[in-house]
Amino acid sequence: MGYVATDIAIRARQLAQRWRRRLDLICVDYLQLLRPTTGETRAQQVGGIAWGLKDLAMSAGTPVLMLSQLNREGVKGQGPPSLYSLKESGDVENHSNAVILLHRPEPAQFDTDGAVIVWARVAKARDGLTTPWPKDGQGICLRFLPQYTRFEPLTL
Repeated sequence: MGYVATDIAIRARQLAQRWRRRLDLICVDYLQLLRPTTGETRAQQVGGIAWGLKDLAMSAGTPVLMLSQLNREGVKGQGPPSLYSLKESGDVENHSNAVILLHRPEPAQFDTDGAVIVWARVAKARDGLTTPWPKDGQGICLRFLPQYTRFEPLTL
């Protein structure tokens, strides 16, 4: 049985009260596993979940990181994803202040320490500052360290 956005909001408020401070970050992995409370179509249901989490972020004054699955249909071999690749993307995209897309180029690339090279792109930002996919030394490249589930900046 999955959680709903209000369950996360209640738990976040309990933790903030117990620790007597505002939470620094709330992570939701992943958005599509939350149980919807409204909506007839799946897109409306996911939109309602996204709005509930945005409402939590605004009321708690805490950033909420929502991880979402990409639509994998026809993506393989077509290059990096776009905003349109987000599953049930309409309202998720609309309610988000920022959308960061990750892409592992094929074939997989590794740095000298064996970390996986991952490209990142700011596809949407409320302030308007977006970035391109890495090309010709421009863009954001990261090292993914699977043993720590951690991303680090790739220094060239």
